[in-house]
Amino acid sequence: MDPATIKAIVQMAAKVATDPEIRNKVLYIVFGGLAGLVVVILIPIYILTNPLELLKAVFAGHADTSDVEQFKADNDSSVLTFDTNLLWNTGAAYPMPLNGMVTSGYGERDDPTNPGNVEFHTGIDIQGAWHANVDAIADGVVIQINTAENSYGNTVLIQHTAPDGSTFYSFYAHLSQIYMMEGQAVKQGAVIGLEGGDPAQDPNPEQSTGHHLHFEIRAPGPDTAVDPGSYIFPPEATTTSPSESEAPSR
Repeated sequence: MDPATIKAIVQMAAKVATDPEIRNKVLYIVFGGLAGLVVVILIPIYILTNPLELLKAVFAGHADTSDVEQFKADNDSSVLTFDTNLLWNTGAAYPMPLNGMVTSGYGERDDPTNPGNVEFHTGIDIQGAWHANVDAIADGVVIQINTAENSYGNTVLIQHTAPDGSTFYSFYAHLSQIYMMEGQAVKQGAVIGLEGGDPAQDPNPEQSTGHHLHFEIRAPGPDTAVDPGSYIFPPEATTTSPSESEAPSR
């Protein structure tokens, strides 16, 4: 750097240091630039790390929910969280919705909430880590979310189209949190909520004796339960026939 440039910089610095008006303008420019940079960095971080339930809180003061709907439509790919390590059973058509152990199968069983009675269990119970991610087993559309009091607690029902063009539905119950909205398109592996059902600690556990996911496959309609094993387990691992029950209970 030549002496003339150095002299000019020193003179400018001296002027800034001694002139309050110039000094204030420089400080405004510096701090304004830093504030803008922080906002630009923090907004994408917030969008990428916060589930939809928190985004709803941002719009809580709005009587019209269209703001939430529009935000979801504009930011769907950013808001959704995906599991990258789906658990596939070799030969199965779809992955498990939760990494865990199947504690109760599809079909007749002793009713855990009413000992001594036999009931028809319209799905399977999977117990994983408490509040573990529950994943959508396939691409689809959320057609129903229920958080009202019922035997299933908090639930999500998703409609799917199979490779052969037929329609089937996946049903997820006893969720401690739900990250979906009705009408929302989801991709396979999207985290739709968190496992729940602990009667002592989870919200709206309903008829549950411990934390787990109650999972169903319904086909061809949304009220007809079939054996989930024919979808998420390889054929040789399915122990019950895909008979149907018209009235899913738990």
